[in-house]
Amino acid sequence: MQKNLFHFLSLLVIMGVFNSSCSKNDNLLGISSELSSLPRVTGPVSTSAITAGVFPAGKIISGLASNGVILGQLESNTFSGKSNFICAAANNLSQILREASQPEKIQCYLGTMESAGMMNGVNLTSGEYIYMKLKNMGDTEEGEATEPVIKMKLVKENGRIRTFEMFSCFASLSGNNEYVLQEFTGTGDSRTGSIISKYVGTEGTASFGSLTSVNGNYNFLTGAWESKTFSGTRTYSDSGDSSTFSQLLTAEQYSDYITLSGAERSIFGGNLALNTFYSASQLINADDLSTLAIGDTSMRANFSYDQGNDASPEFTASGYYSINGDSLTDLGTASDGDFYDEVDGATLPSAATGSETVVLDSSQQWDCTLPSGASWVNLDFSTEPANFISEMDVTCGGIESEWAQCDY
Repeated sequence: MQKNLFHFLSLLVIMGVFNSSCSKNDNLLGISSELSSLPRVTGPVSTSAITAGVFPAGKIISGLASNGVILGQLESNTFSGKSNFICAAANNLSQILREASQPEKIQCYLGTMESAGMMNGVNLTSGEYIYMKLKNMGDTEEGEATEPVIKMKLVKENGRIRTFEMFSCFASLSGNNEYVLQEFTGTGDSRTGSIISKYVGTEGTASFGSLTSVNGNYNFLTGAWESKTFSGTRTYSDSGDSSTFSQLLTAEQYSDYITLSGAERSIFGGNLALNTFYSASQLINADDLSTLAIGDTSMRANFSYDQGNDASPEFTASGYYSINGDSLTDLGTASDGDFYDEVDGATLPSAATGSETVVLDSSQQWDCTLPSGASWVNLDFSTEPANFISEMDVTCGGIESEWAQCDY
């Protein structure tokens, strides 16, 4: 139960990739809370690619996809018999958006508890650290703390929340394994936003880490981002079977368009996969994360998969590809794609090395104990209805999306 509620990192599946989910709480689902005034990290971007000068003057884009593929509704067979390249783009965009949405989920959970009266009149925006203990949450899973604890701070300035910071200890009470910092700086309606979300953990002989950062300008008057860039690092290693996974992603979002640069390296069962790519995709329903889809896509890619049985990899793909966003199939000629010009000549990122790490810096660490003079705010779930946690999971948990299997 706790894992559903507070374990925000996607668990690695056996093939070495991450499950994904996308949050559907556009306005924290109407929850009345100080937390609901925080800008959504995954909120819409008001600037189009044309306005931003991404496309050359006079570029005409026509006949784009109508429906595309919804990133929050991927299933393992979504791309069976379809394009490997839009499969890779969709999986990785879904992952980075899912990870970027973690502060929103945290705020939704805490806001729900506040609205239910569990905070006992605590001033959330005092600007001081608040220490919370979660009690009587029901059955725990192996490796979970019986009573997880949280340290958080909200700083409000001129009626707007400027800073949200949180440390959480739910896998162990010897030190936090998750850290979130969301800050907006500057004056006026348009401010610079910076969000960091980190998670590190272990499970059996495996260790894993996730770092997602979002940077851009947010307009408090319009309630939309004017620019937004995501970057993410995922790591996994298992000393038991010598499997490893490293992933580096960067995405640039506009109101109607998104680019993704990525590098991946994985070893599972002795099989080595190396991927680097740069994609440009049409965005559909960009104002609603629950129905956000990518449509027509072009990609420059260098993929390989080697089982080590002979001198040659079992699968390689290197070149340019364009995909119809409705049929999810490759176009016969890559240069026929609407976004081919945007990937033509694009520089692929450096390959992942497998030595990438995610660690909590000293300023992001907490020993999960109370400092002198502080006291716990006890959030006791035994006083709430029996279905309170499960209903909160439905409200805040997002839409589960499987990792789609690509045909290579």
